[in-house]
Amino acid sequence: TISITTIRNIYLLRAIFILIIAFVFNAINALIWGGSIWEWNALQTIGFSLILAWPLLKTSKLFRILLGMSMIIGNQLILTVLLPYNGDASLFGILFHILFFPLNQYVILIYLGIFIIGSAIGEYIYKINIIEDQKERKYRFKNKLLIQVLVIGISL
Repeated sequence: TISITTIRNIYLLRAIFILIIAFVFNAINALIWGGSIWEWNALQTIGFSLILAWPLLKTSKLFRILLGMSMIIGNQLILTVLLPYNGDASLFGILFHILFFPLNQYVILIYLGIFIIGSAIGEYIYKINIIEDQKERKYRFKNKLLIQVLVIGISL
């Protein structure tokens, strides 16, 4: 078996590797097309989400789902507060630039919330897949997982 330390190291190395690729992409983008070095692209968002979600993987599924939903909702509230400071050199302007630049890209709080909810749903699917009894597996999938995912989807 593989130790938890080895799993953690592989997980974090994968996240750091994705971030390095993302920052190289942003640097090339800035040099060739005049973009910004700090822009949320898909790879950068995935890398940061992997790093930020690691400590949460040991928490309960319910906690992760509630935290993810609050991040998605909180993102809109934080955006409303910080949007007037777009382009300012103040602390709020810098915070806006870190969290939301550019607005039409993959902002971290929404993606991290979805990533955390997905980790909880993925854990639940994994536990259903290791059930050997086919009738029990179908029952859990249909009556437990689908209903819970629909409730989460409708609530968002």
